[in-house]
Amino acid sequence: MTLDNQESRQTREGVETSTGKLVSTEPQPVSEDEVTLVDLWIVLIKRKVLIGAVVVASLLSGIVFFVLPRPNPQQQYEFSTIIEIGQKPDGDTAALVDSSETVLAKLQNAYIPLARKELNNREETERLSAPAVQVHMLGRTVVLKTVGSSPDSGPHLELLESVSQHLLTDHRLLVEWYLTRENIELERARLRLEDLKNPKIFEVAEKDLENQISRASSELEELGDRESLINAKIERIGDQERLVRAQIAELEKTITQGVENRVQAVSQSNNPSKAMTLFLIDSDLQRSQTRFALLQERLEINLRTQEDELSKSLEDIFREQRQGQMSIEQFKRQLEKIRFDGARGQADQEQVVNDLEARLRGFRETRVVLPPMQSLAPAVAVATITLVATLSIAGFLGIALGIFAAFGAEFIANARKKMSENGLGQN
Repeated sequence: MTLDNQESRQTREGVETSTGKLVSTEPQPVSEDEVTLVDLWIVLIKRKVLIGAVVVASLLSGIVFFVLPRPNPQQQYEFSTIIEIGQKPDGDTAALVDSSETVLAKLQNAYIPLARKELNNREETERLSAPAVQVHMLGRTVVLKTVGSSPDSGPHLELLESVSQHLLTDHRLLVEWYLTRENIELERARLRLEDLKNPKIFEVAEKDLENQISRASSELEELGDRESLINAKIERIGDQERLVRAQIAELEKTITQGVENRVQAVSQSNNPSKAMTLFLIDSDLQRSQTRFALLQERLEINLRTQEDELSKSLEDIFREQRQGQMSIEQFKRQLEKIRFDGARGQADQEQVVNDLEARLRGFRETRVVLPPMQSLAPAVAVATITLVATLSIAGFLGIALGIFAAFGAEFIANARKKMSENGLGQN
């Protein structure tokens, strides 16, 4: 075997690797039946006219189906009622007797299920299931809606009426509770106002203060009398002082004259008659000096002591008068305060009563603004949704049928081509 034959044999049979395995080196032929995504996309682009035609035909079919009358058509109507939630005073503003969240929770979780159950349990409903209720909260108003056909209006209206009555009953009890509480507060405030208007309430305190003022005034009058008496005593002491000073001055003259007479009598003491005169002069002089000492003691000690005592008593009287006057002023202020507090308390309590009465007038019960009724025209929103749904379904089906038709047409074209190549289609 030649080298060329060996190389050609290795080329045809493959190359033996170091592990002993034979690896083929011949190129693998590509199968004609394999389909790639590019081939699919090419087919869709190629048959786009067919796909578009099928989609348009499907949409037209959907519109025709929607427009053409169908057997036993039933137009849908809206059944609605509007409820206005009651109000209660809240400071200077008004608040709902129930918050919006509470109202929605009660309707959705209690009253609507209860009303539907009651409607389903009634025999005259002829086994019609209770319709669903839509709830919309707009400020103070609640809108309840159902959708159904006109022949079935009875259950819809009964359901809305039942839900409304459940909510109204609940809020009526709630408002009555609020009113009861406010009426109790108002009755207490009125009783308090009557007590404040009763003059006997402050009469005891006023009478006590008036008696204290009267007693203090009497004490001031007594102190004034004592002051006048002490002032009179002080004036008499002044008179006594002037009298004693006059007596002292007179005694001084007498003593001076007696001293002069004694000097003369001493000079003539040899005469027995003059000796007797000297004795008498000494006696008179001694008496005068003794009286002079007594008058000096009375002037400098006794009268000064009496005057000091009277001055001290007068100061005590002045102090007691000031205290008494201050007490009287304090009692008068307390009396004015009691009267002012009584008038102000009465005015404040009247304001409290007026505020409570205004609060009572501010309560509003929940009421039905618009009773349950059927809409005059059919529900347009339902028809629009039906048309959109019909067109959506028709478009989806059209696209699916168009793609199927495109691949079917391509398959038929390829089959005819192969048959013509093989000579099968010449017969």
